[in-house]
Amino acid sequence: MIASLVMLGGLALIGVAAVPAWGFVAIKDANGHENITRAGLSCSAKGAPPDCFQGGRGIRTSMSQLAGGHASFVGAVESPDAGVNPRSGYGFKFPEANHCMNGDFNIVGAPTYRQTMAQAHANLRKCVRGVTDRMAHAVQLAARLVPNLRADGIPALGCVFFRGRNLLFGTPITPSNPKCAVINELGRGLHTAQDFYAHSNWTDAKLPGQNSVTNPPGLGQTGVPAFLRFTCTFRRIVGFVCPPLTEAFPPGLVTACDEGTTVRFLGIKLGTVPGAPGCKPKTAIAGSIGEAVTHATLEKDRGTINPVTGMATPTKHTSARGRISAGGVTNWQRAVTGAVAQTRGTWSDFIAALRARYGPAQSQLMVRALTCDKPWEPRTCPPSGAPTTGGGSTAGGADPALLGAGGAAVAAGVGLLGLGWRRRGSATRR
Repeated sequence: MIASLVMLGGLALIGVAAVPAWGFVAIKDANGHENITRAGLSCSAKGAPPDCFQGGRGIRTSMSQLAGGHASFVGAVESPDAGVNPRSGYGFKFPEANHCMNGDFNIVGAPTYRQTMAQAHANLRKCVRGVTDRMAHAVQLAARLVPNLRADGIPALGCVFFRGRNLLFGTPITPSNPKCAVINELGRGLHTAQDFYAHSNWTDAKLPGQNSVTNPPGLGQTGVPAFLRFTCTFRRIVGFVCPPLTEAFPPGLVTACDEGTTVRFLGIKLGTVPGAPGCKPKTAIAGSIGEAVTHATLEKDRGTINPVTGMATPTKHTSARGRISAGGVTNWQRAVTGAVAQTRGTWSDFIAALRARYGPAQSQLMVRALTCDKPWEPRTCPPSGAPTTGGGSTAGGADPALLGAGGAAVAAGVGLLGLGWRRRGSATRR
């Protein structure tokens, strides 16, 4: 359960949300989405990208506004998991677009299944659009950053990020501060992209034995999928245009279905958020209609993550799926490594989109405004693209040492992926 303090016109409201199905959740001192984002984009991270985010865990740092503050406050990337009204909250109502769920179909040879492959792929496309639409909106909002860099400082109490709708009036919310507004959209897009790895079988190994709804096959992929790249192009009259997603998804790719959520506060049941139709765990009758590949079966949501190196260590909270190990690398580590690489790739594509929309000079100022705590001070904010203090690593930022025996292949895949992102950003948008 995550609690968030939200300010609406000076009125403080406490909101709660149970989050068993929403990906990379917090356990004790480990905040999943926060630490993945820090491992991907913080200037202190190993193999940090050139345009990294400044700051530690304090509330008035650029990194903390995007990633969060170690359970003390909610950053943009965590906001879909921490809202004020679970029944009307954006995250609970749209598990496909926010959490990359319900992309499951019959890959296990069951006599019947709750939905077809076509329906599953339609939900996967909603996941992809959940990323690209947020990125496109963030690029549009970035126009507000440049006129006055001093206005792009972080508010005294930090940004306030919402699920997307005002609790009292139900209207969409965009933070008024220019920097907060862009980070809000960027963080939400990153959240969905990261959840793809927590809720799918993309990077997974599987247990030996026959495929079933409780032991679905894993694809064992080590790269970021092409369909999660930002492929929208800017047109002067109509803005960003995202092409139809016609690329076929890889055979056997699924994301977990959403079983629903019971919302409690201090042990008191506040309500129930229904899950996807027919999404039920395996029953005693083999092949029954209620069987499905559920979140409880497929998730890799819980464990510890080092925010500097990206090392992911299973704990007693890690799912059985997450603890599966192949070649010395757990599924938990595989999911985290993929999510870190995805985070860096999405950020690289976002910068390329800024460049395509606003030109090199303006886009450089925008990146500076987003990543620097005080973008108007050259002394504390190096030029965009300057070398960082992050440690050396593979091109994609995955350290082979933290992956254990057999982890070099995973690191190599992420490294090549990182190069691919950069080549795409520089070659296609000159």
